[in-house]
Amino acid sequence: MSSTKTQPFSIVIFGASGNLTSLKLIPALFELYHHGLLAEDFSITGISRRELSNEEFADKLFTDVKKADRCGNATQENWESFKSHIYYLSGDGNDSDTFTRLSEHLSQMAYNNGTPGNCLFYCSVKPNLFGAISANLHNSGLTKSDDPDQFRRVIIEKPFGTDLETAVALNKELKQYFTEEQLYRIDHYLGKETVQNILALRFANRMFESVWNKDNIDHIQVSVCETVDVGQRGGYYDESGAIRDMVQNHIMQLVSLVAMERPKSLSADDVRDEKVKVIEAIRPVCENNCCCSVVTGQYTSGSLDGKEITGYLETEGVASDSITETFTAFKLYVDTPTMKDVPIYIRTGKALAKKTTEICIFFKPIENPLFKKECSCNSTMNSLILRIQPNDGVSVNFFTHKTGQQCLEGRELTFYYPDFCPSPIPSAYEKLLHDALLGDQTLFIRSDETEAAWRFISPLLKSIKEKNKTPMPYAPGSFGPESSDQLMKCGGRSWKNQ
Repeated sequence: MSSTKTQPFSIVIFGASGNLTSLKLIPALFELYHHGLLAEDFSITGISRRELSNEEFADKLFTDVKKADRCGNATQENWESFKSHIYYLSGDGNDSDTFTRLSEHLSQMAYNNGTPGNCLFYCSVKPNLFGAISANLHNSGLTKSDDPDQFRRVIIEKPFGTDLETAVALNKELKQYFTEEQLYRIDHYLGKETVQNILALRFANRMFESVWNKDNIDHIQVSVCETVDVGQRGGYYDESGAIRDMVQNHIMQLVSLVAMERPKSLSADDVRDEKVKVIEAIRPVCENNCCCSVVTGQYTSGSLDGKEITGYLETEGVASDSITETFTAFKLYVDTPTMKDVPIYIRTGKALAKKTTEICIFFKPIENPLFKKECSCNSTMNSLILRIQPNDGVSVNFFTHKTGQQCLEGRELTFYYPDFCPSPIPSAYEKLLHDALLGDQTLFIRSDETEAAWRFISPLLKSIKEKNKTPMPYAPGSFGPESSDQLMKCGGRSWKNQ
């Protein structure tokens, strides 16, 4: 993470009474402040419809910040200093009067706190408000500055549309009011340390770069498994499902970083150019074989880690005949020079046996191996495992001679980030907010990238819907329906579940 201190700034958070603000954004800003990465002169203004005073808003935030994993330094003394930078305005993103008052407030901040011009607007709101907030910011003169050295930027939270048509419409609407250089579409997965490290592993180490290609890689597995169910989000989730909720954004980002060609440089545009090329090069899932090549599932009632799980169809807010998937698995191919014909297996789901996000690269067995007779291992493949969460780190699996016996055995070398960090790993939001304040867009998503992902996902969703594909049931605490295992067996492979 960069040690560069930001310029003086004002950050405005729309939807400030929500959980994202109190559990992620404010803890991240507090940690940046505590570590001296924010300018001495800054202001944080929360906006939501709830009537609160500055004091009430700050006290509510402190209650949640003390609970945050990263905020061990959130003592009353440390908070008092940070609290002096926090303000609150009651308002509505659809109401132009809110933005008149916001403009006056920011002018006052500039005069009182020495934060002239530099503004970062964070839209922590429902997507249907993105356009209204952008239009009101523009109409109130807050999207532009007369001083070319000052910035006006906006961070947009996912989802970036619900299909290709809505994503294109959203991008078109945003670009009426902002340039692409002002837009920061955030996906918190890109701020995770192990995700950032994919490029370093690939392109800073000859031992990996030289074998990271179709000649050496047998297949890749990308797993994003959650042990939680949909909880109180049944109404939202039934309109989304696992493919929209996880695959279109988080998993597509992981695939693009794993499969991209070497960028010309590490500049934001060069890295994002290569990511877009990957997503555009993904082969469409054959519509005729969609039901065979794409697995969808729904968890049933059961027990998981001693907790009773209500079946998805019995969850409040979920239609009793819903065919929304809480699990999906499928195989895709990326037709790039490096990865052409390498199968990439994707899976994600809720109420599964283990919480893990990892990328597993399995290498082809050695042809005509000298130790064929001596190998008693279950697998003849070396592998590289990128663990994104939990236990952030990297593992390399290889074979050695088993002491005193005429056979081989598998061994693992593992690197855990926490073991080598002098302090806790910065949270994803710390990294991304700091980058946005510095103007670094490398870990943010460009408009053509969102649309490319939807060009792949939308036909897949359409095919599933048209075929009225009923998700396969699976028990909580499993790794999804059996058809997911069969998907792997068809290629002579199996999921890594350990």
